[in-house]
This record gives sequence, structure tokens and C-alpha cells, in this order.
Amino acid sequence: MKRKRLRTLVWLMICVMMLASCGGRPQTQTIIIPDTDESQNSGGQTGPFEVQKIYRIELATKGGLIGWSGADALLGYFSGPGGSQSLQEIKPPYDNLLQVLEVDPKQFVFDLSPDGQRITAIEENDGKYELKLLSLADGTEQKLSTFDPSQLTSKWFTWSDNSRYLSFASYTTQPESKGQSDIVVYDVQNGTQATYLVPIPEGSRAELYSSVHVADDGNSAFLLYQRMDETWIVVGTWKDGVFTAQYKHELIGDGQAAWMNDDQVAFLGRDGTLYTYDLRNEAVTVLLDSAFSFSLSGDHQYVAYSKGDGTLFAGKLQGNNVLNAKQIYQGILPSQMAWSPDNRRLLIFGGRSLLKGKPEPVEVQNPETSLQSAEWLPFIIEFK
Repeated sequence: MKRKRLRTLVWLMICVMMLASCGGRPQTQTIIIPDTDESQNSGGQTGPFEVQKIYRIELATKGGLIGWSGADALLGYFSGPGGSQSLQEIKPPYDNLLQVLEVDPKQFVFDLSPDGQRITAIEENDGKYELKLLSLADGTEQKLSTFDPSQLTSKWFTWSDNSRYLSFASYTTQPESKGQSDIVVYDVQNGTQATYLVPIPEGSRAELYSSVHVADDGNSAFLLYQRMDETWIVVGTWKDGVFTAQYKHELIGDGQAAWMNDDQVAFLGRDGTLYTYDLRNEAVTVLLDSAFSFSLSGDHQYVAYSKGDGTLFAGKLQGNNVLNAKQIYQGILPSQMAWSPDNRRLLIFGGRSLLKGKPEPVEVQNPETSLQSAEWLPFIIEFK
């Protein structure tokens, strides 16, 4: 049987070669002869988002996950005996801890840089807060600034996608009638610091901005702030020490937005529409007409997004379009997602049970501080 099959394949190769020679122009074609008798139509094509494996991160019940420290490694924050605290890595199959750095009990860690090299930490000393950078490579500390607790309004210290800029918002009660908000930006590459004043519209008071997100070129930023039950994004640029707002829009839930490039911001409006805003021509474009949450890859090439029915998709970004979107999971309403640096894995936080009826807004759990209950255990989708 095997010899008969081999002879058939040889004749097929000869016929292909003869047909190619009759075309007038030489052509090359590769024919792959399988080692087994399996059908070549065994399960369809393998695309860029073909799911290979799903890992449940059971260790999240013992600590908080902070983010990706490598292509396949997660960084977590865990407590030990005697009140000790440490940063530890979790690698495939994600069931063991590897200590990376011992953390001072007085320090509270925040955000991991996208390149997985540094993490921000706040340390309280004599009633003051000290902002520090901790190196995961050698454990060294770099002090950035000291400020009063009342000045710190940011919920996060945020990094630019290229890990160069670290930023946060501060607030002072002066002048007493309006207050004042500032944006503080550290250029980690050059070791410099800049502060930008946020002007207050006439008849208003200064906003308490929860986070600042600087573009990779360092020339523009978007801010998030909350007012009552509303969350807003403000996009703008700065010049001569002043931030100039250019566009404002209300967001869904606690606010979801990300830079697509140095000039375009993607954000999820309150109506569930995923928009983009371009600072160059002030154009607003619809990227997706319906989404519950979304996450862009670090290189801005791919997007993962969920629908209100609990379906999770992944697709490729090209201009203001999502191409080749493919369903990768069913039965999840993510509160947060994060791509690995090589785009082969997607870390997901959120309730795994599909909510009945119309989904209610999901309260975002901070993976840096919260222990995960069984229902909210994060998991990783790994692609082929």
C-alpha cells in the first residue's frame, strides 16, 4: 500500500514539473510528502491566533500579578514568613515561583516597565513619600522624588510603551479657590524630569487626574480623570511647560485607552464603541462598533477585545481597521488584559462565568494589589 502511494506521489511530481515547463516561464513548487497516512485536512488552517494552550494561574491566590517580565514570564508580588515581601517570577507551566527581588516591608510596588526591567515603588519616610525605581536585574534602587501624601492623586505611575517615560499627576490646594494639577514626567533614558501645568478652564476647579499616559516620542499625552460615576479622557500636547488639551471624551467604566502610535489614541467610549483620535487632523474614527474591553499589543500590531456576550477576539491592526479578527475564547468578561512582549500570549483578568442577560459593568481588580478569588483567577491564552 505504501509503495503504491509513493508511486502515485512520484507521478504527481512529474506531472507538476511537466505542466510548469509548458508555461513558458520556469516556476518552482514545493510538495511536502507527509510521514504518516493522515489527511492533509486535519483541523483547518493555523492562523496567527490559533489557540495552543490555556494556563490557569493558581498561584495568583497567594499574591498579586504585576505583568510580563519576559516573553513567557510573569512577575508577581508575594508575602512570606515574618512579614517579608518579594517579587517572584512565574514561568511555564506557571506552577512554581522563582524569587527575583526581596522588597523592603516599607515599600509598596506599583507598575512594571513594559521591557520588564524596572518597577516603581513608593516608600514612606517621616510622613513623606519617596518614589523609587527598583532594578529587577541587580536590585539597585534609584530615588526619583519626594512629595507630600496630599499631592499624590494618581492611582498609577504609568510607563510609555517604549519604557522611556514614567509619569504621574500631582495636585496642590494652591490657589485655595481652584487648586492646581501638574503632570510630572521622568525621562529614564536621559535622567531628566519635567513638570507641566494643566490649565483650568474659566469657572472650573482643577481636576484630580488618576493617571497620565505619555506617547513614545514624549511630545503628547492623554489623561484620565473621574467625576462622580463618570470617567473621561483628555488628549493633548505640551509646550513651554503647559499641557494643552485638544480632545475630550467620556469612557466606559473606569476608563480604557491606549496609544496606537505617537499621534493616535484608541479609547473605549461609554456607548461601547472603540474609537481612535488623531492629534494631527483631530479626526475621530470608529475602530470597532461594539466592545466590552480591549488591549493593544506592546508593538501596536494586534488588538484583543471582548464583546458583551462574553466572546473574546484577537485581530491585526492596520490603519483604522481590525483585520482577520478571530474568536479565541468564549465565556469571559475581562476586566483587564495584557499581551506578552512577543505577542504569543495573552494574560486575562476577569470573571470566567458568562453573565446572564445584559452584562453589568465589571469592577476592575488591581492585579498589583489584589488576591484573586477562585472565580477571578487570571489565565493565559497561548497561541501557536
